[in-house]
Amino acid sequence: SPSRPAVAGYPPERADRRFEPETLIGREREFSVLYDAWLEARRKSPRIVVVTSDPGVGKTTLVNAFASSCQMEGAVVARAQAYDAERELPFAVLGELVKQLATQRAIGSADPEALSELTRISSEVLRAFPGVPKPVEWATELMPLRIADAFLKTVTAGAIDSPVLLLVDDIHAADNASTAILHSISRKLLDTRVLLVLTGRPSELRLSGPPWALMSDASIERLEVLDLEVLTEDSAAKLVRSSATKFGDNEPPVERILKASGCNPLAIELLTREWAAHRGASLLHDLEALDTQPVPAIGIPRAIGVVFERQCRRLETHVRGALDLAAVLGRRLTDLGLYSVIGLSPGRAAEALSRLRAEGHLREVRGELEFRNELIRAQAYYAVPGSIRQHLHRGVADLLANARSVRDGAICLEIAWHHLRGADFDRALTYALDGAAAVLTVGAPHGAEDILATIARLNPAPATLGKGVH
Repeated sequence: SPSRPAVAGYPPERADRRFEPETLIGREREFSVLYDAWLEARRKSPRIVVVTSDPGVGKTTLVNAFASSCQMEGAVVARAQAYDAERELPFAVLGELVKQLATQRAIGSADPEALSELTRISSEVLRAFPGVPKPVEWATELMPLRIADAFLKTVTAGAIDSPVLLLVDDIHAADNASTAILHSISRKLLDTRVLLVLTGRPSELRLSGPPWALMSDASIERLEVLDLEVLTEDSAAKLVRSSATKFGDNEPPVERILKASGCNPLAIELLTREWAAHRGASLLHDLEALDTQPVPAIGIPRAIGVVFERQCRRLETHVRGALDLAAVLGRRLTDLGLYSVIGLSPGRAAEALSRLRAEGHLREVRGELEFRNELIRAQAYYAVPGSIRQHLHRGVADLLANARSVRDGAICLEIAWHHLRGADFDRALTYALDGAAAVLTVGAPHGAEDILATIARLNPAPATLGKGVH
């Protein structure tokens, strides 16, 4: 049968943009929170949910799965991705939402005057509904108010026929004009079947102005913040095995991948794919070598590097210095006395580490700070010029040597590794021999073997290796 006419005031056939189902592992609770909000919205009790997490934790996967589920239940889904590069373009995000609603023929029943106002930010309205009148000219300062009112009326009208799900990814990067209008309609939505879902990164949101004002507006009773943490170890292990099977590997090193990834889903998939493709020469191997024999360079995905650099630009000089040293220290990053290497007192070091936690570089696990995953640590480590890294390693080695117990073989080996990474082969050998003698007496030769073999391979004068250990 022929399609109905596409004119304002007469809703044409819908042409939905399809969302493919996503496989969710370990996100049952978070999905149920979103679905409960959806059920309330379908009962004409509109809801706003802000989904927050650090990069790679799974906001997009969760929201895609949720959007697909809602769409299968008859929802109109409009989704916009905010970009930092478009932050200065007024109505960029709002225009994308309007475009998708118009493309799906979901707003044909709206007031023609409201649709006419929306033609200012999306030409798709006119293409979908040719009968829409030209917008009336208003004073420039009134335009945002008129557009906000038109968007509210249009979405409300569209929700009469089908419930509406509006999604905005990375709201922290949205333009101010779009954010202000979304904030306005969040306060004004009443008795309509609309759910607004926003995603963002906590460290970016706190500095984002209008987006932060929206998500922290206590006057919006229907607003809920859903914070995504990394996966539990059980769920992360399931994801490793599932990803490995997809990449053709039935025996992935689960524990090693969990340790390096910090149970971050994006890191898990990346490391599992790399392992399946390269095995011993994989990114996982390079990350594990950070504490012993760092490779000259490491293939970290560009997307991770871009996020890292953007976050680092906000750091004060002493905080960036603390990040550099923390990457060198690894598991010792909370040993505040070691930050004297870069001239920080324990108090200033603690303040810097707290800032790094707030910015998303570090996390707290059982009362201790650590890097969120080894990919972030590696990005920080290799961002430090090589000569400065060597200086930091030598400085850490000297401080550890001054505080060590003469009987602590493990500390001696740790000092030796720092000297080795600091290109001081003679001192590395001295501490390696001391450490080897100590650990051999307790029957733990493996650590000694590793560093002595490495020195034998790298030291320009390996003949001295025969002295002191038998």
